[in-house]
Amino acid sequence: MALEFTKFFPAAVLLIAIIASLASAQYNLPSVPALFILGDGTVDAGTNTYVNSTYQASVSPYGETFFGHAAGRFTNGRTLADFLAQSLGLPLVPPFVQPLGDHRHGANFASAGSGRLDSTGASRGVVSFKKQLQQLSSVMAVFKWRGKSNAETMLSESVFVISTGADDIANYIAQPSMKIPEQQFVQSLIATYKSGIEVNVKFLEVSFLKPFGALQTLYNHGARKIVVVELGPVGCFPQSKLAASRSSQGFRRFDCLEAANTLAKDVNTGLDDLAKTLSSQLTGIQLIVLKPYDLLMSTIRVPRASGFVNSVDACCGAGPFNAAESCADSYTQRTSEYQPFLCPNPATYMFFDAAHFSEAAYLMMFKNFWHGDQSIATPFNLKDLFAGNAVPFPPLPPRFT
Repeated sequence: MALEFTKFFPAAVLLIAIIASLASAQYNLPSVPALFILGDGTVDAGTNTYVNSTYQASVSPYGETFFGHAAGRFTNGRTLADFLAQSLGLPLVPPFVQPLGDHRHGANFASAGSGRLDSTGASRGVVSFKKQLQQLSSVMAVFKWRGKSNAETMLSESVFVISTGADDIANYIAQPSMKIPEQQFVQSLIATYKSGIEVNVKFLEVSFLKPFGALQTLYNHGARKIVVVELGPVGCFPQSKLAASRSSQGFRRFDCLEAANTLAKDVNTGLDDLAKTLSSQLTGIQLIVLKPYDLLMSTIRVPRASGFVNSVDACCGAGPFNAAESCADSYTQRTSEYQPFLCPNPATYMFFDAAHFSEAAYLMMFKNFWHGDQSIATPFNLKDLFAGNAVPFPPLPPRFT
């Protein structure tokens, strides 16, 4: 009998979730009206497809697992932003730059390859983080023009997500002749979140005199539910492993580029401190910091514990670590010495391309962000953030899937 109960326990949990969802509807809990996304390829919904960027995910096999075709996302299916939208019962939020895009339920401004610094990805024609904030400001202005009081209510109940920074570190590591001191670099990234702080640094020949304060900007527009995703172990990405292996003959396959990981941890620490300060200063704000570093590092070290068979190589690409050529180029240009590679089952790989995770890895992260303790979400998780809202499709905890 015990075996029978164990066998059907996941189904019972699913049934309870459905009943809870119906109960929420019965008591008319408010829904989340909109979702606004800023950042890089972890949350990009196709921005680069519509701008003059050389960094593209507009060809197969990108998107094939979920969409059946390339959908502008730098993975084989859905991103963190997509899983959040679906959980909240919202449509997948379209890119802001998509012609005739329906932005009644939000907009996605994220651009793969961009970072917190304007110089990051500039040569590839991506939309900078600063430009994304400007675009968001224009959307906010339209909402308020249609009705200020209604807009203020809608924006205060909406969710704003920021996920960026990995490309800044990759760019910094790749430019040894143009480095500023590491701590100055870290502070320049944190400064982009602050308000009213002047930083006079020069990075890659670009001066940053007055970094815009992203969190303060969102708050001033009426945002009260803000989710910031910290950095993962950037030095363990396939592109970082490739760079390390080329620069050091003693680099081993399962090593990570520790210089990049150290920078990521330093940035995360600075962001933690800033979030605590702003949460105490800004009245009514619910500022959630999601912390994937330890989860991803443990999964990279023991991938099979989370259902993965490969946490070293990209599923799609070419050459060492399948990172010597981009996934897109390996299938469209085919001019290099390397043969294109595509893994038979992307769900078994942590990384889909050299710099981005597979849909399965994003789903693993998202479930932990939703249900996890303070080691992965502070001051509380996504489940608690949306406790007062009707959430029709909450994800099951990782242990039940």
